[in-house]
Amino acid sequence: MRITSIGSTRSIDGGNKYASIITGWCGLKRQALLAFIVALQLAATFSTQIIVVRFIGIGVQTDAFSAALTIPAVLSAILIAALQSVWLPRFSAESSNKELWRDNLKVALGQSMLLSGGIFILAVGTMQWWLHYIFPDFSIAQLSSAITLSSILSIASIFNVLSSILVIAFRSQSRFYKIEIIALLGTIFSLIALFYVIPIWGLVGVALITLGRSLIIFIIQMAFLGWPSISVGRGYKSCKTWRLMGPVFAGAIIYKTSPLVDRFWASQSSIGGLTLFNLAQMAVGALAIMLERSICVPIISRFGYYVANRDYKELKSSYRFGVFQITLISILFVFAMILLKDPFIEIIKFILNVNIDDASNIWWLCLLYVGYLHVSASGGLPVAVLYSLNDTKTPFIIGMIGFIASLFIKAFSFILFSLPGLVLATSIYYILNMAFMCWICERGINARNSQ
Repeated sequence: MRITSIGSTRSIDGGNKYASIITGWCGLKRQALLAFIVALQLAATFSTQIIVVRFIGIGVQTDAFSAALTIPAVLSAILIAALQSVWLPRFSAESSNKELWRDNLKVALGQSMLLSGGIFILAVGTMQWWLHYIFPDFSIAQLSSAITLSSILSIASIFNVLSSILVIAFRSQSRFYKIEIIALLGTIFSLIALFYVIPIWGLVGVALITLGRSLIIFIIQMAFLGWPSISVGRGYKSCKTWRLMGPVFAGAIIYKTSPLVDRFWASQSSIGGLTLFNLAQMAVGALAIMLERSICVPIISRFGYYVANRDYKELKSSYRFGVFQITLISILFVFAMILLKDPFIEIIKFILNVNIDDASNIWWLCLLYVGYLHVSASGGLPVAVLYSLNDTKTPFIIGMIGFIASLFIKAFSFILFSLPGLVLATSIYYILNMAFMCWICERGINARNSQ
């Protein structure tokens, strides 16, 4: 079809094609800018670990610090997964109704306050009775240090959980840049403070700086959103969201505790092994977060809207495109790690001030973590699709089955091949879990589309 006017002839199809090209180009520019901002933030975050290693050195103290980071991180991941499974689709679907959107934000903050406050208080209060089971080879001094540091980091994690609600609120309104810039600036200021704090207070100072960063970021986010109230009472009474959250919370308790299993085995390797393991996982995890926030988060933020408008074709194509992009980048990551092995090892030696054996071990661990990289970045896509379809039970079932299977795979691999075997087993577990989740996701979309 063509529309002709005086002195001009224009093709509607051609105009639409041109608009699609512009839209696609703008999307790529947004991804690139988000990736750049997040990369700076994660580089600053990882620099914290570098500073700790350079000041303290790799050994029993840094192993205790790595252990202290684990407990709050795992609990935060469980709580954030449960809360976001319910509230991200709801914020997305109701983003055009500002009054309802803001009312839901109050309830979501109330629920996050109840969950995070209760869970972390319970964890800190009982840690002395169970931490030695997770890190059986730790000395009494290491356990004591880990408990002290973990208690401080747990308070920081309460603010992180609250911030996670504010983050998805920002994202549901396509406000991606502001939250990342806030986090970047907070991390940079805390990084500068470390140079003055570590020589005086050591690792306790690092934990206190982390707490200060979390608190300041939370306050700034609240200010940008106009200081929404935290409705604890309404959050407690919101029975529907608790019911939807239940399966996700139960599932997250199982499969989000995978890092505890990893560190249980890693702590039984040679002295400093847990630190090397943690450094490799943090480095690859930082890249995964960068990919997730720049590629997957803008896609996921629209899922609730697509479902509300019954646009299942766009839902499927957008999630598939995200998975394809992450797959391509993961393949490039493997080639880059192999081709740049020697420069990578030299850079690690220089930055961390470690010997060539430790640097080579970090290279191996990073390379074998490719499956973890892919699924950590893209795994939220199929899960978010199922959540947007109000299916919170299926990810729980898949995660539970995969977690149980991974226990045997990881134990067998660590006994045979030590840390490299543990990392390879982790990648295999993540890839198999992702493949099955995508298969279920496709079936869910097709079933809903046929109704």
